Amino acid sequence: MQNIVNRNFDREIIGYSCGENKDTKPVLKAFATINHPIDKIQIFHSDRGREFKNKAIDDLLKTFSVDRSLS
Repeated sequence: MQNIVNRNFDREIIGYSCGENKDTKPVLKAFATINHPIDKIQIFHSDRGREFKNKAIDDLLKTFSVDRSLS
């Protein structure tokens, strides 16, 4: 599974990770690779489902005041 964090207005990749499982760890790793002020990120969107609605990701998003959007 790959996780990519990109800026919506120009689609530039600002963070990424890969992992074998569809779980929280690759998402947190992707955020750790971001070379951009995380507090400037406004929305975290995932089209991968509800498994990304969990406490670890909630805490990360809350820390940086990032809103969530799930498909």
